[in-house]
Amino acid sequence: KFDNDANTAIAAASEISGDWMGLDIGPETLKTFEEEIEKSNTIVFNGPMGVFEMPNFACGTVTVAKLMAKATERGATTIVGGGDSVAAVNQA
Repeated sequence: KFDNDANTAIAAASEISGDWMGLDIGPETLKTFEEEIEKSNTIVFNGPMGVFEMPNFACGTVTVAKLMAKATERGATTIVGGGDSVAAVNQA
């Protein structure tokens, strides 16, 4: 069900069965993004992590946007490309 109130579960991408959808990234992927962003001097954000327009699936996108803002504060160059990406960053 493609809806903010859909049932949710955390699973590896390879474990998502045919009757489920991956609508956001999970905590393990967020940790990987955090580690990579922290050590990067240039970051390109060209697409949301999930269906950020739905609050229940915005965590990944919002968290990555905040991590990018933190990286920018420490001197990294961040580039945001695309309308959805800009909307996601503005929402965060």
